[in-house]
Amino acid sequence: VKRLKDVAVARREFDAHMDALGKVEHRNVLPVRAYYFSKDEKLLVFDYLPNGSLSAMLHGSRGSGKTPLDWDARMRSALSAARGLAHLHMVHSLVHGNVKSSNVLLRPDADAAAGEGLELAQFAAGCFWSVELTYQRLPGVARTEVGYSQGHRHEPTYRDVCGGGTG
Repeated sequence: VKRLKDVAVARREFDAHMDALGKVEHRNVLPVRAYYFSKDEKLLVFDYLPNGSLSAMLHGSRGSGKTPLDWDARMRSALSAARGLAHLHMVHSLVHGNVKSSNVLLRPDADAAAGEGLELAQFAAGCFWSVELTYQRLPGVARTEVGYSQGHRHEPTYRDVCGGGTG
């Protein structure tokens, strides 16, 4: 259960937002199972993922019996999170707005070798608005287009994932 703190939004807008999130189906996006709205409290219900957050696995509060992530697992996690975010943005026109390792949850995963080792938690206070609404609400932010070279794709490298460039 995720309690949304300091979220001031009208019921109609919140319901519309939950409807939009309810339409998202992707392996790397954790679905909202239920929600509660009142003036003073807003709650979201997600599946329980016993492996916890990527932050905990990276920064030492892993719990007993859990080993740190090796570099290959970190790469798979980063790519999986990126796939989930890309799906939200490109297919559903949703912007997360609060991407951080504590919002990435690790799934107990039999097929981690396939590179799909995590789910992405969808909400932190005040995040996840439509792309159009986000551009309208942020003064000074220009809408940009992302271009791809036709036929040019490469497998991401460690340098790509760590922010050093494009491979």
